[in-house]
Amino acid sequence: MKRRTVTRGLVAAGLAASAGLAFGEERQFPNRQVTLVMPIAAGGGGDTVARAIADGLRKQIGFPVIVENKPGGNGVLAAMSVANSPPDAHTVLLGFSGLVQNAALRRDIKDVLPLLKPVGQMVSSGFAFAVSPAMNVASLDGLVRKVKAADTEIDYGSNGIGSIQHLDGQIFGRQAGIRMEHIPYKGGEVESLAAVMSGTIQATFGSPGIFKSFEESGKIKVLAVTGPRRSASLPDVPAFGESGYTDLDMMGWVGAFVAKGTPDADVARLNAALGRALLDAKVRERIAAVGFEVDFTSPEAFARQIDSEIARWKTLGKGVKFD
Repeated sequence: MKRRTVTRGLVAAGLAASAGLAFGEERQFPNRQVTLVMPIAAGGGGDTVARAIADGLRKQIGFPVIVENKPGGNGVLAAMSVANSPPDAHTVLLGFSGLVQNAALRRDIKDVLPLLKPVGQMVSSGFAFAVSPAMNVASLDGLVRKVKAADTEIDYGSNGIGSIQHLDGQIFGRQAGIRMEHIPYKGGEVESLAAVMSGTIQATFGSPGIFKSFEESGKIKVLAVTGPRRSASLPDVPAFGESGYTDLDMMGWVGAFVAKGTPDADVARLNAALGRALLDAKVRERIAAVGFEVDFTSPEAFARQIDSEIARWKTLGKGVKFD
């Protein structure tokens, strides 16, 4: 109830700001098709979220809204295409928290955040950690004991080098005292999940809602979820922190960004339109189905959150190798 109240309050504030900015001046946004650029391949939880938001936004602005998938470089390829677009809010990055990890930890990849302007966080989620049933374990502790006894390692998949899933696996391995061998997949959780089910790798991280049906059919075993609490999609699965892995409390998110020079008035209008889209019951239902939850913020709050997370990841990610 509290989150819904906050979300509605932010939307109302955004609407008021938008109306005030529009008064007496020519409207620049929206006036044509809007493109939402996604840094992952089609399919999977994040892509489902983007398409739900696109449908909701289309209803709000009265113009076509399309989703363009541009995977690569842990979000950099998609981000650069938005940064180099006209600064008018019609080309929007639906970026992931990987952009924050890039800024905090990597020197081998471009920090694109200075080229972008935050519009607002849209949704957030923890990530489910699943293993192959062939591992024959029922809990994190059971997995750790088995791996240590065999003096072996776990091959695990993620959305790519430097992604939050990549970092989560390394942090878990460090806290548990086991070796976690990272295997990046350009196709994201769709490919890594298939690799677990085929026996190519032993484990992966992904969207709780996507993993739910495979867990129920016995094709994977979900052992834990990241974030500060359990996922509504997998209420019987403990959070990592319940087993003592307290550094895995960070949430993943999807947030909107536009090119740096976009006028504040257009950012406010876009934020308000996105906020209204996220109040749509059908949009929220589609988002919840893949294990995400609406977690909408203002541009200013999103900018502060990004700064805070960069500082935290500089500590959490120490020692992680990006090769």
